Amino acid sequence: SDIRLQVQLEALTKSPDFDVAPAVPMNFVGANTTTTSVTLMWDQAMDTTHYVLERKLSTDVAFIVLKDDIPGSFDGWLDDDEVEDGEEYTYRLTAVNLAGRSDCVETAPITTPADVTPILLSETFSVPDSFGIFTNVNLGIPERGFTHEEAGFVRGNGFGADGITEDWLITTTPLNLPYFTEYLLKVDTRVEFGGPAPEWRLSTDYDPSSMANPENATWTTFFTDTSDDSVLTTRSFDLAELGLGSMRAFVACYYSSTGGSGGQSVRYSIDNFALQGFCGFDFEGVENTNIAEDGSNPWTVVNLGSAFGWQYDTYADNQGAFNNNFGSGAGGENNVEAADDWLISVPFAGAGSNTIVEFLYYQRFGDTIDTPLRLLVTDSFTGDVMTTTWTDITPDGLNDSPDDEWTLVSSQTIPMEGNDLVMAFHYTASGIGGGTTKRIGVDSICVADKSGPLAASFTVSQTGGMVAMIPSITGGVPPYSSSWNFGDSTTSTESAPSKEYTNTGSFTIELTVTDSEGTQVTSVESVTV
Repeated sequence: SDIRLQVQLEALTKSPDFDVAPAVPMNFVGANTTTTSVTLMWDQAMDTTHYVLERKLSTDVAFIVLKDDIPGSFDGWLDDDEVEDGEEYTYRLTAVNLAGRSDCVETAPITTPADVTPILLSETFSVPDSFGIFTNVNLGIPERGFTHEEAGFVRGNGFGADGITEDWLITTTPLNLPYFTEYLLKVDTRVEFGGPAPEWRLSTDYDPSSMANPENATWTTFFTDTSDDSVLTTRSFDLAELGLGSMRAFVACYYSSTGGSGGQSVRYSIDNFALQGFCGFDFEGVENTNIAEDGSNPWTVVNLGSAFGWQYDTYADNQGAFNNNFGSGAGGENNVEAADDWLISVPFAGAGSNTIVEFLYYQRFGDTIDTPLRLLVTDSFTGDVMTTTWTDITPDGLNDSPDDEWTLVSSQTIPMEGNDLVMAFHYTASGIGGGTTKRIGVDSICVADKSGPLAASFTVSQTGGMVAMIPSITGGVPPYSSSWNFGDSTTSTESAPSKEYTNTGSFTIELTVTDSEGTQVTSVESVTV
């Protein structure tokens, strides 16, 4: 149960400056609503010393005070940045002076938009006695490490221990941050009682195979949890702000206590860990320039053939990494006709046969080589492409792709696992003239996990007749296609559609997801309008 009691007492002294309480504030509305904020505006009430602003979630019984010291001279707008996406809120405003308080005025219910950003990685701790994608490293008193609770969350609690506790909850494999864009890390946490504050950290050099003590790695703390929320509350972090976007990284929660008595150990709860964003490294740079000259691009270019090599170009309305040996040779810097060019990735983590590489592929013109572009992978890159042992994972039928358009393709599964895998796009061409060299382009490089069977589910965010669908798709073999039936003879093939129902009643929404191998799964939810 969740029982709350909130009492607000105000002592008002009669003042000759104010004979009566202020009037009710007018035109109190919410505007510019986003997934993370609501902007509130109202007209200034005369003879007001200050305002009291309150908020209530649709599932709450009572309002909570957000601010009780807004100056009476306030004339503008105020942002509430502590809201969550897909939730319904009501706000209440009261004007106050030394003669009393005005009547309260409420906004109409305000619903924040649902965040439909794809979930790249998640852990809900729903499997009993399992930390899921995390590993628990206990360096203190064994019985006081992180524990999995029956209610489906993880908890650290050193209270009652005979000494110092030091515990880590670390992702088993690093997050492939270089292959994500617009990503946010979200996690629900709750701090109870007093003690050292838990910390959330990132490391790009942690090696679980050789480091029994995680402290031997270099960690960057991106959040120290000093909150005092009475319920699990979502925290959001833009990891790109830490400047680690070109390196894969482990995420960890570090929990410690100085003893087992009161004030020495917080009780820390964790749930609903998720990385939201879009999968795909995009090649973006100055048009018609060599990628090797771009110091901000973390990929490495190795040119062993003609003077031409990998460069930024735009074809079919999309910029990417292109190679085209046409016209090289005569007069070229190396005076070599054949192309032998490598585009080598930053390291990434892979789970063996559960991992594939997805990317956008472009081709045009003919070639005398059956496979002018190959995708290779290794778990032991030596720094020299010639001495490294590579495994070919080139997508089947790549050379039969359509001409002069971008096609999403998937590699063969990677037959190895590890945290330091490297891929390379290897372009070769035997000649320089028409029909002997193909123009090749790649972009949006995504390392995808196809672990487990295909599974799909979705939640709905509803405001009246407007319903937003928020899907979650895992397993199978990407890419996926979606088909929606809204139960009123209308359909959609969008990945995360919104639907406005014009009639009242109960409707069954059905989602059918198909992966690239033709496997299908269906999920059903109901809404009442």
